[in-house]
Amino acid sequence: MSIGIKGIAARLKAETLFLRAFCLSKSLNIEYREQNFECRRKNFEILRFLVRYSTFILDILMAVWSLYMVRCRDGSLYTGISTEISRRLEEHQSKGNKGAKYLRGRGPLELVYHQSLGSKALASKVEYKIKKLSKSRKEAIIQESPDGKELISILLGV
Repeated sequence: MSIGIKGIAARLKAETLFLRAFCLSKSLNIEYREQNFECRRKNFEILRFLVRYSTFILDILMAVWSLYMVRCRDGSLYTGISTEISRRLEEHQSKGNKGAKYLRGRGPLELVYHQSLGSKALASKVEYKIKKLSKSRKEAIIQESPDGKELISILLGV
């Protein structure tokens, strides 16, 4: 990706503002042109729907899923996936109910490995394979620190 997530978000925000202005101009056209009233009203409703939900839909489509490993105070390793690792790590460390039960009372937590993988399906498959590995093999992955393609080929044989 040559444009970062923040760049995409900024572009999306600008496009959203443009669509809102476009919708406003459409609504003015609806008020002053009676002959195409029904057609213009439908266009306005479609544009309003797109403006309202475009950022939400694009956030879901553009989400990049990452795999992460956390070392607990007792030396055990926890593996998980998330779209925002820093947020997820804060959830694990907080006293709330959003963190994993396994990590409650095992802090302080240390992020020892993370790798962006892309889709949620792929990240889930890799997470499942890593959770089945022995601790020594997980430690080897942390030491080798393979990139996404290497990790996938090691675990999934692709």
